[in-house]
Parts: sequence; structure tokens; C-alpha cells
Amino acid sequence: MDANRLRLRTYAPHPLLAPFVQCYWVMRSASAVPREVRYLHPDGGHGISLNLGDSIPADVASPPIGISLGVRLLAPRPLSLQGLVRLAGVRLRPEGAFPLFRTAALTGDAFRRGELEVLVERAEETTSPRALTLLFDSWLLGRRTLEQPTPAVAETVRRIREANGAVRVESIATELALTPRHLERLFRERVGYSPKQLARITRARRAKNALAAGHGPLAQVAARFGYADQAHFTRTFKAAFGMTPGRYVKLCAARAGDAVARPAALAMPPKEVVPSEAGQ
Repeated sequence: MDANRLRLRTYAPHPLLAPFVQCYWVMRSASAVPREVRYLHPDGGHGISLNLGDSIPADVASPPIGISLGVRLLAPRPLSLQGLVRLAGVRLRPEGAFPLFRTAALTGDAFRRGELEVLVERAEETTSPRALTLLFDSWLLGRRTLEQPTPAVAETVRRIREANGAVRVESIATELALTPRHLERLFRERVGYSPKQLARITRARRAKNALAAGHGPLAQVAARFGYADQAHFTRTFKAAFGMTPGRYVKLCAARAGDAVARPAALAMPPKEVVPSEAGQ
């Protein structure tokens, strides 16, 4: 599929929302596209996605039609794109959902009656990505209170991010004067899964970015990000992204070659649908 027919753009939220929101994103095509399967890959965050274009197979548990909620992935998830594509969404930080919605489980119960229906209706009336970002800002600022992310949870996320995921959660708990069990319980309540799961996702994504940038052979990248050996790296990488590191490197090389053959503005970067990295 030509890259000029399907474009992904990300946008920064209002500064007051930065502690909660990674980014807003818009994916759209200028014309109808043939059926293509893209993949949502784990990034540690939560998602609220709006389908404002042609029909895309939806999660039947996500009310109302056109909304997909709570994308807290631990494994790749396929997304079938076809026709006129107009998708938009909010990508929340791992620690950002709870202060905004009082829960890390973004099901229909997390929202006021009719809230999502109104959001979709207003989004359908927007004429530009800028208008969509202003709509998201207005919506989330209306939900925001003076509460910030839980300090222990935010600090754990920060340390996981700064260590590229290669960190002992037990050590973080000790430094925060918490037991590992207490930290995990608090983290699951406020994030939706364990700090070790977030560390695993973060480390795999950082290694993936290093491979995409051509930073060394597989064994060197595995060692750099603290994997016990290349076999461990391969198992973890495949669980997160649905392919081996070697296969991913070949895919990047193929796309880089394609970029040389076409103008840079038309080159399709080796990215998945989820546009941002955990905690960034």
C-alpha cells in the first residue's frame, strides 16, 4: 500500500494533560485502501480509539460502535484496515488512566452515561486533526482534577523507563519503602498489570527501536538491554511483536531499501499502529 494513501500523525496534548497522556494520534487515508492487516503492539499504555471512517472489525465488548477502549496489550493484536480510513485516538501513559477515570480498566463503566456517544458525534463533525486534538483536550481537561498520578506508581514507571526496562522491581520497592507485594498490588490497581510486565514491554520496545536504528548485531543489542542470552531475547521479542528479532531486522532493511527507491516523503517507516512508546 502506498504510504501517501495512509498517514499516521501524532500530536502533543495540552500541557496540563502531559502527566496523563502520551499523545493524540490520527491515521487517515486520502482515498479508499485495499484490505490490509496492521498490528497493535504493546507499549505499556492505555488507549481510546475512534473509528470515524469505513467499517473496521470492532471489539464487540466496546460500546458504543466506533469506540475501542482500554488497549492494554501484552501481545500483538491485528487490526484490519479497509476502505476510507479515518482513525483517531488518545494514548494514555501507563499511570495516566487512573487519575482521569478513577480506574485502570477502561470499560464502558468508566464513563458517564452517553459520554462516549457524544465524543464520537463531535469527532465526526471535525474537519482537521487540529480540531480533533482540541476536542480531546477539551474532553480530558473536563475530567481532570487536581490529582496527579500516584507518586509511587509514577516513580516506578519513571525508573523502569530510565533503565530501559532492565531493572529489579524488588529494588524499586525497597527504595520506595514498600514491600514488593504492596507495590505490585498498588501498581495493578492504578495501571492494570504488574510492574514486571511493564518492564518487560519497555525493554522489548527499546531493543526494537535499537534494531530499527541499526545499532549493532542481535547479540550486541540483547546484551545491551540486559537479556540473559540471545535465545531469551528472541522469545521475549516474539511474544511482544509476533516475529523474531532477525525477521524484524530483515523487514527494516527491506523498507529502508524501498525508501531509497522512492522519495522520502512517500517512504513507509517500519512502525506499527500504536504510535508512541510507554512513558514517553
